Amino acid sequence: MKTLFKNSKIIVITIDFLLISFTFFGKFIAELMIKYIPNCPFRNYGLLCPSCGGTRAVYLIFNGNFIVAFNYNQYFFLLAFYIIAVIIFANIGYLFRIKAAEAIFKKITNYKIIISLAVLWLIFGIFRNLFLNTPLL
Repeated sequence: MKTLFKNSKIIVITIDFLLISFTFFGKFIAELMIKYIPNCPFRNYGLLCPSCGGTRAVYLIFNGNFIVAFNYNQYFFLLAFYIIAVIIFANIGYLFRIKAAEAIFKKITNYKIIISLAVLWLIFGIFRNLFLNTPLL
């Protein structure tokens, strides 16, 4: 497989547009999600799923409160740095046609990395319930 998609430049530009849109409307979307989405079913049993606190963390990041956001969901930050790296290398590699950046993009989006992130997400979910005992507000 030469590239991830046939026309990767259009895909990267589309994703960039969506991210820029999310930057402008993300706080509003997070507020709506906090207000209208029901509580996680895990919380009915006194547990936190690996995603619990993610929406509140996004909302707090948009308000500039990074420390409290980190306390809501630590895995979110690991994933955020990964996503930022993917976006940067996709833009540099496919928009500016820099081969080294394309190669790094292909390595960090390899299915083994994606599966590893998913496994880490599950481990985080178990770990936070066994050892952290920090209930969310």
